Amino acid sequence: MMFFSANPQVKFSIGHKIFASLFLTCAVLVLVMLTSLRVSLGRGFQEYLARAELAPLAQQLEQNYARTHRWALTPEQSTRLAVLDGSHRLLLGSPQAAGSPWLQPLRVEGKEVAWLTSLPENSELAHQFLRNQMRTSALIGVAALALSTLTAAALSAHLRRPIRQLVRGTQKLASGDYTARLAVGEGDELGQLAHGFNHLAHTLERGNQSRKQWIADVSHELRTPLAVLRAEVEALQDGVRPANQEAFELLHGQVMALTALTEDLFQLARADLGQLNYKMREVDLWRLLQETSEPFQSRYQKAGLQLELVRESSRLTSLVWGDADRLRQLLSNLLENSLRYTHAPGRVELRCQSNGSHWTVRIDDSAPGVAQEMSDRLFDRFFRVESSRSKKMGGAGLGLSLCRAIAQAHDSQIVAGASSLGGLRVDLIIPCYPR
Repeated sequence: MMFFSANPQVKFSIGHKIFASLFLTCAVLVLVMLTSLRVSLGRGFQEYLARAELAPLAQQLEQNYARTHRWALTPEQSTRLAVLDGSHRLLLGSPQAAGSPWLQPLRVEGKEVAWLTSLPENSELAHQFLRNQMRTSALIGVAALALSTLTAAALSAHLRRPIRQLVRGTQKLASGDYTARLAVGEGDELGQLAHGFNHLAHTLERGNQSRKQWIADVSHELRTPLAVLRAEVEALQDGVRPANQEAFELLHGQVMALTALTEDLFQLARADLGQLNYKMREVDLWRLLQETSEPFQSRYQKAGLQLELVRESSRLTSLVWGDADRLRQLLSNLLENSLRYTHAPGRVELRCQSNGSHWTVRIDDSAPGVAQEMSDRLFDRFFRVESSRSKKMGGAGLGLSLCRAIAQAHDSQIVAGASSLGGLRVDLIIPCYPR
């Protein structure tokens, strides 16, 4: 059998991966920012110098043109400057400067008639300015990278802590320790995950306890009739008890008790596996109640109890969608439960009520009652109220559990509570058909 365990060969935890991802992302962003800043700052500063130089030169050329009606550049200016006509063709100056992107318009009588351009400034002052700006930007980038590194480390540590707790808790669950719980922090996804883990651990713990209790209860229920059978058989073998009709009836009764118990266990096991066969069709609920309660009338009278069947509905039909045999089994178990535990003289009412889109089959019996905190557990397997409704009255505590399984298969609810007659009330709420 393989159990879950952390892989000792894993070199990088999820916290390391988160840190590395954030760090690399920030480093790439800083590098891209510095590169873009160098390019844009260099071009921007060059453009600023060029326009700062071209503006006064353009004004001088415009004034000279107004006097001489021609454009003129000094020999020194011709090495870096160029004058272009309106179509951007070179008139005079440096051919290299003609391809410069920085253009300053030259106006005559308010109209743009030519353009003045220059080569990029290549002075030591410009290079020093760019170096200073890049040094400052690099320091800012390093500081931003350091800050992002600290943030990534803190975030990865914050995320790694609950994940490690989850891994340790999962390992405990896998090893069979269902008492493991996680500390639920904030209401984010990690907090929801911790809450879900705790709920899962609680469910597994309760299921494990139920399994142990189930085994103990089954063993106890089987041991009692088996012990009686063994004692009776040994008494017959030793000649202590004569092999008469009374002895065989006692043996037969214990065998039937074992048969009923094993049949209930088998039915519940099939219900858990979803293997109970249901032949669903239209069922007249009121007629089913009449047919099921009729055989109980004589038994109730013999036990000193009154069984009353009441229909409270204005509907002409009482159709439901279900398996008639399984519903009859459910109702028989409920009536058998009231017959077994209701004190004589007593009364049991079986009602069929219409409630909009549902039918409610209600069974009320007289004393003794059941405490409210016990009512919610009546449908648990092998559960008995150890006061008035005790094991001495018979049964293994499986009938109501089977009732719940059948009700769930019919998309129905079955609940228990206090009865107005002083005993127990059980309601079966089943959808009408058609809905």
